[in-house]
Amino acid sequence: MDLVNLLALSVPILIGYLILLLLLPNYSDGRVRIGYLWKLFLAPGIGFALVSCIYFLWSVIFTPDRAIIGLLFIESIIVVILTLTYYFSWKRMKGNDPNSKQKKLPTINLLTIIATLVFIIVILNFLEAWQRESFQTPFGDWDAWAIWNLRAGFIASGGEWLKGFSQAIAWSHPDYPLLLPLNVARMWVILGDRSVLVPILLGLVFQLSLVGLLATSVRIFRGNLQGIIAGIVGLVVVFMSLSFKLYADIPIAYYFLAANALIFFGDMRSTNKQKYLILAGFLTGASLWTKNEGWAFLISITLSKLLLDLVSRNKLSQSAKWWGYLLIGLLPVLLVTVYFKIAYAPPGDILTSLDLTTIKAKVLSVSRYLTILRFARNQFMNYGNLIVPVLPLLIIYGIIVGISFPTMLTRGILFLTLRIMFLGIIYFFIYLLTPKDLNWHLSTSIERLVTQIMPSFLFLYFLVISTVNGKKGESKSTFSLDWYRLGSKSG
Repeated sequence: MDLVNLLALSVPILIGYLILLLLLPNYSDGRVRIGYLWKLFLAPGIGFALVSCIYFLWSVIFTPDRAIIGLLFIESIIVVILTLTYYFSWKRMKGNDPNSKQKKLPTINLLTIIATLVFIIVILNFLEAWQRESFQTPFGDWDAWAIWNLRAGFIASGGEWLKGFSQAIAWSHPDYPLLLPLNVARMWVILGDRSVLVPILLGLVFQLSLVGLLATSVRIFRGNLQGIIAGIVGLVVVFMSLSFKLYADIPIAYYFLAANALIFFGDMRSTNKQKYLILAGFLTGASLWTKNEGWAFLISITLSKLLLDLVSRNKLSQSAKWWGYLLIGLLPVLLVTVYFKIAYAPPGDILTSLDLTTIKAKVLSVSRYLTILRFARNQFMNYGNLIVPVLPLLIIYGIIVGISFPTMLTRGILFLTLRIMFLGIIYFFIYLLTPKDLNWHLSTSIERLVTQIMPSFLFLYFLVISTVNGKKGESKSTFSLDWYRLGSKSG
């Protein structure tokens, strides 16, 4: 990897990191290290979403073939402004933190050391497989080269970029959003070379950021060891599922996890709640800009919030600030996505051919329900391509350690559960109404949809199960359900 490659990849991450340093302070309870690390894994998602929107708007106003000077100038100005703003902010706040001298190191014990060593071994194996497989199939599988990299090629070509949305290549889904193609094209334009290394490196950044974000998010609420175990499981899932196909399902899984984590953090934090929600809205918008499934995620957030307010008997006016902050972050990327859909993207191919008669027939077809449930059961029970699949392992592990979490997390956990549940239900109904052959549609896509949901599910899972080293670090006010002890008492 040469210096230009590294700089082109690093600038969006630097922009995202500086934004996070400005918006979110580090934790004042001694967890400063994990705060910086958490931001590092969240930064790529923010940076890549932002620069892709800038590139798209530049292409609309001018043309992509004139993008290199404009992009470099705009990105340089953003970095300079953010750096100076952070410097003066840091200088002003330096020494004012009463907890700045009370930074604690993470608790280290034998289990933590063993888990860390296992994590390192899994990462090394992951990187070795990444190097081997990525260069054996440098263009990735079908979706990678026939959709994302094909569209990136049109964008990078300059004046011919609009041909990438032609109905003449309808088989390549020209209605799909552009976050990934724009980031690939951006690096190709800056480098002056359509290197196959670009999508490979971009895919690696999203994979490692997803695992790191999962591990650090769990670590913040459930401790160091729980975070490391979550990271190991997350890495195995990424490693053994879609692997190195360069599909967009890993990036959108990352955005789902990031938005879910930020909404959860916003619900749990008494300070900076609005900033977490603004960032959550922005990353939800980024999921819309990554794949069409982002709309299902946005609907799941809306439905789960409305249901939670209904159960809690909250009036809409009481949640107005929550919706307002989320919309502030969501709106910029939402508007870019909607503009693309209206001005450039042809109609999608999933629900456009349906009418009321067809919908009624499919909704009343019992066999369609049974087919979807059968595929879903098989996918969950075999997910991960391991000798022992992931889900049974998680069930067994959960039974062994039991369920235990601080009661202050209850509302956030319920909200997160509803979001994941509604997303799965929406995917179910998309399959139910699909105009494509149902068996073909399920067999070619269900693993990818499970992969999109799985990191968020793992975040939820490791929030609710007990830590391996007991409840020493947990709040005195704790919900607990120990399956082993229940079994012993009943016997």
